[in-house]
Amino acid sequence: MAFYLSPFLLYLMMKRRQFLLLTGTGIISLGVPFAGCNIHHPTYAPWLTPPTHLSTICDTATLKSIGFTYLGQHRNEENEERLAELIMDDDNGKPHQPEKDDAATRAWLDQKISKEFQSGKTTVVKGWVLAQTEARQCALFALTVK
Repeated sequence: MAFYLSPFLLYLMMKRRQFLLLTGTGIISLGVPFAGCNIHHPTYAPWLTPPTHLSTICDTATLKSIGFTYLGQHRNEENEERLAELIMDDDNGKPHQPEKDDAATRAWLDQKISKEFQSGKTTVVKGWVLAQTEARQCALFALTVK
């Protein structure tokens, strides 16, 4: 018993090669939209930003504005990793190892900022007199918050 299939039906029948090509193309097309995504994973702790005391009196737009102005004044610090390193450096320029407890590291940063004010390590940005670390925190905040 022989079956007769019209040329149109033969055209519609899928062969193994066509099936594999279509399946592979479908899988690739599903991955293409995500292949170009550059998911940003910062190499620093997110609690480095924003500055603790300044964020209580300034809104997000003001903090970002201060940060971008600071970056305009200090072109050599326009890198997130570099800013994070500078923020976490101690008085001698050596990197401070963050505590396991975020609150302890925040307290260390607050103490560092107080010492900078006492020693005169301040900068004026958009009329604000800020400790160097505070200004760097604003800059890092401006680079990371969309």
